[in-house]
Amino acid sequence: MSNVEFKMPLDTIKELENSYNLPERKYHNLNHINRMLSDYESFKDCQSGFEYMLLYGVPYMNGKMDRYSNDQYMYWIIWFHDFVYQGLPTDEILSAHAASFRFFKTFHIPYSLELDMNIVFPIYSTQHRGIAFEPLEDHKYGFAKLLCDLDLLGLSDSWEDYMKRSEDVLAEAYLLHKGMYSKFELIRKRAVWLNSFLQRKCISNTTFSISE
Repeated sequence: MSNVEFKMPLDTIKELENSYNLPERKYHNLNHINRMLSDYESFKDCQSGFEYMLLYGVPYMNGKMDRYSNDQYMYWIIWFHDFVYQGLPTDEILSAHAASFRFFKTFHIPYSLELDMNIVFPIYSTQHRGIAFEPLEDHKYGFAKLLCDLDLLGLSDSWEDYMKRSEDVLAEAYLLHKGMYSKFELIRKRAVWLNSFLQRKCISNTTFSISE
């Protein structure tokens, strides 16, 4: 993590850790969060990442865009994006609203619908990995696109690492659904999910993920 102080109450940290440390979390756990935080730091260190933040940073705390507010925002939505994970279609929206509620409470910021959507929309978008906002311009949903790319970068390593993470995803799904689906059915569902990316012109949403 960067040298920017990340403000989060201890009880919130404990709540997040308890959720990500649940025994059924074989992939969407603290390793996944730490990987995303590490990739975000790498993103900021490269030239295209610096330019992206300069163009699409969200000025929500100090009335201006700066490194502190960008980091605070990204750390928050990264930590909360899988806060609720039960393998259900409602996971992302529940995680998003949990993030929003705790954000306003922590920073004592008057509620605004625009800010609420800046928190809710990126997390909710991870459900479809950016398909919902793909045609829209970066200046409006830059951080949502970035969060979706960071969420997927952990699956872009070597073939061996990819296979290991795929096994973790399938084991997690089997535990979450309590055997409702056979392993063959889960593999078929994952194949459909992976094929949806092959139908897209570009899997990534940001130039960082494409070029770096």
